Amino acid sequence: MGMNKLLFRFFIINKKLSLPNIGMLSYQTEEAKDDFVNRTITPKLGKIVFTKENDETAEKSFKNFAQTEFQILPQEIDRYFQGLAEELKNTNCLTLDALGILTKKNHQFEFEPSFSTAPFFQPVIAKRVIRKASKEIDEVQHRSKSYGWIYVLVALIIAGAGYAFYYFYFAR
Repeated sequence: MGMNKLLFRFFIINKKLSLPNIGMLSYQTEEAKDDFVNRTITPKLGKIVFTKENDETAEKSFKNFAQTEFQILPQEIDRYFQGLAEELKNTNCLTLDALGILTKKNHQFEFEPSFSTAPFFQPVIAKRVIRKASKEIDEVQHRSKSYGWIYVLVALIIAGAGYAFYYFYFAR
């Protein structure tokens, strides 16, 4: 198994990958969004984000993963990462198979992922949107409860009038 495939496999399992002397790739998700005005629900989307900071525990975790799962020597792993750092320094571009392309422009890093989950998770159009904690629903329920006593009062008046009618015309 090539080292790039190993990097991709580790990234998929752990959702982050620290590249020594380069930075760290992490998989971050945006929360699902609901647009009640347009009646659409956008699902939660994931994206790969690059940060310049390295994570020591992620580096050690990758080395342990490579050593235990694929019996790759630590020296070989270090040489591979040094080669990646030199390639980025010399060409200002680093291609990580199945992950994406990292470019350096004006001392700024840009990462363009090679895949995106956005085409698979399109927004959903809702025919009817029901929210239990909605202010509008609470107000409607409150209004219907507050006027319920009127129905009881009208029923009592009708019952009282019926009783009075019976008493005055038939009970004598």
